[in-house]
Amino acid sequence: MSTSFIFVLTFTLLALVLLGFTIVVNNLNAKDIVFSFTALCAAFLMFALNTALSLNDEIKEEIIPIELSLHNMVADIHSLSYQKSSFFVVHRKEISKEVNLNKYFKIGALNNKNMEDENFFSFSIESREQLDGAIKDISKFLYIGIIGEMLSKNPDWEIVRNMKTFRRSESYSFNTSVEYAGQNTFVTKNELDKILGLTSFKFNENRSITEGLTLPPDTKIKVKENILFIDNPFVELQFSTDINHNVSHFPPENTMNVMDGNFSSNFSNTSYMSVNLMIRIHFKKERFGSREMVNYKKWVEHITKGFKTAFEFKSLK
Repeated sequence: MSTSFIFVLTFTLLALVLLGFTIVVNNLNAKDIVFSFTALCAAFLMFALNTALSLNDEIKEEIIPIELSLHNMVADIHSLSYQKSSFFVVHRKEISKEVNLNKYFKIGALNNKNMEDENFFSFSIESREQLDGAIKDISKFLYIGIIGEMLSKNPDWEIVRNMKTFRRSESYSFNTSVEYAGQNTFVTKNELDKILGLTSFKFNENRSITEGLTLPPDTKIKVKENILFIDNPFVELQFSTDINHNVSHFPPENTMNVMDGNFSSNFSNTSYMSVNLMIRIHFKKERFGSREMVNYKKWVEHITKGFKTAFEFKSLK
C-alpha cells in the first residue's frame, strides 16, 4: 500500500480515537451516540480491509526477441518483415554514430572450436567489463528506437481513444505541441535528448510531425541502471535488455545445416547478435478501481504491440 494511502488511513484512525475520547467516553449513557460510533468504527474497519484486499497490483511481462545486425559499422534491427521499424531504417546510420556497437561485434578472436560447431565463426564478448559496456550501449540503442517509434507512430497517448473509422479506413488525431497538451504531460524532443544522454544523434534536430511526446498526466521518463522507466500514478513501464554473449556471422533466418559442410553459402560478413527486450508492466493498485484505468491499459497494449511489430525478428515464411 502506498505511503499516501497509509497516511490517510492512519489520520482517519487517529481522528476516530480522538472522537471516541472527547465525545463517546463522556456520553456512555447516550446509547444512540455509542451505537453510531460503533457503527462508524466497523465501517472504517471494513473500508480499510477492502482497500487492502481489493486493490491489487497487476504486473505483466513481455519479452520481445530481437536480432541486431552490424554491417560496415552500421547497426540495425534485423527483420525480414515489411512492418520492421521504419525509424531505424531511416536513422540507423546516425544512431550508429551515437552508439558504437562495432567494438562489441568485433571483440575477441574466432572461437577455437571444431568445424562441426555452428559457432565456429562467432565472436564472443570475453570479460565482465565488456559485457557491462555492451548491455549499456545496446540498451541505449534500443531505447532510442523505443522513443523514436513513439514519436513517429504514437506521439500522443490518447491517439487510440481519438481513432475514427470511415469507409473501412482508420484516421487518427493527436496533439503535436505543449500548447495544446492540456493536463497531459508533454515531453519535448530536447528533453528526450537529455534523458537518453544523446550527443551525436538528436531527436531535436530531426524533423517529425510532433515537437515531443504527449503522455498521461504526471508521467516521468528516466533511465536508471540501464533501465528505461515511463512512470505515472496509474502504470509504470520498465524496459531492459538481456543479450547473448556470442555474435554470429550466420543469418538467423538461414540456419546452417552443419552436416552438409556448406559453410560458404551461409557465412556472412554481417554480424548478428540476439537480444531480448524485456518490458515489465505494472498497473498500480492505488488506481486499480479507477474508471480511467481502462484507457491506460488500452494505451499500454497499443504501444507494446507496436514495439513487438517494429522490433521482433521475423523471417519470410
